[in-house]
Amino acid sequence: MHRHLQAALGTLALIGLLAGCGKSNKSLASSGSNGSGISSAAASVARAQANDQVAANLQLVDEDAFSNAAPMGMTFDPAGGAALIHPLRWYRKIDSVDRSFTTDVSDPDSLGRPRTALVTVNKVLKGSLNILASDSLGTDTTRIAKPLEDHWTRKLLLKRVWIDSSGTVAKWHVVGTSGVNVLSAPSATQILSVRIQTGAKDTTITDPLLLHLRRRMLHVPAEDSVTVTVTTTKTDDDVVFYHSFDRRKFHSNGDGTYTITFRTGDFEGLQHFGVNALSRGTLHDDAAAYSSNAWVFPFATRDHDCDVEGEDHHH
Repeated sequence: MHRHLQAALGTLALIGLLAGCGKSNKSLASSGSNGSGISSAAASVARAQANDQVAANLQLVDEDAFSNAAPMGMTFDPAGGAALIHPLRWYRKIDSVDRSFTTDVSDPDSLGRPRTALVTVNKVLKGSLNILASDSLGTDTTRIAKPLEDHWTRKLLLKRVWIDSSGTVAKWHVVGTSGVNVLSAPSATQILSVRIQTGAKDTTITDPLLLHLRRRMLHVPAEDSVTVTVTTTKTDDDVVFYHSFDRRKFHSNGDGTYTITFRTGDFEGLQHFGVNALSRGTLHDDAAAYSSNAWVFPFATRDHDCDVEGEDHHH
């Protein structure tokens, strides 16, 4: 069952502007199964309320890592192996963004009203990968544009709480969020895991769409060093790090793992960093198709930054 969320369209337009994703068709639909013991009317009301809450939490819905269109510079390498082109600079140009929310409600109370909602946010980004490349001598340059289609996915978990003693006025809270998975269509590139090391913390993630409670979101100290190791299925991928306007290439360890270290800064509020694996041919072969997989993760530099709404959700 699909429901259009007309009230969220203005918010979605703002999301598109914040993400720098070019044009958006602004279409947004909501669907979900009623689940056992939930009436259709109660499910419809719950989905609308949950989707309104998701649309109000831009920090959790969108991210500024992969979606940022800042260009990535690369050092000219005349000994670039079997490379057919030598990329000097590249960036994505997104011409259209199709967005949709899919909302599944569950966990009914004694009156058949859902208490839990799982919202899957999907975006289809279409545009081009633009490469400024040089010849083997580093003299002549050429511009190459490859068509791209990226499928962007994130999940959000919401819980309903009553804000009046009679149990008739409800509010939904976003209590959990996943990271983001972005996969090109088609894609022969795959990230297998991301290891994050900072201080005494050592975390390995194998699924970016696993849900984490907001109060247990990745927390790292301000102005601290973070080491990230990415494992892919190939030893010759180009793996890139994204954080705000920071764009750097990972060091290849030659065994399918790639490592980089970055500093968190002292920015208050929710942040994101991303890792992006691109096939060797994407940047080094003008005839090869665009192939990419990116994972993006939320983190905070202070404990209170994890709670974006600034409210106590232990009801």
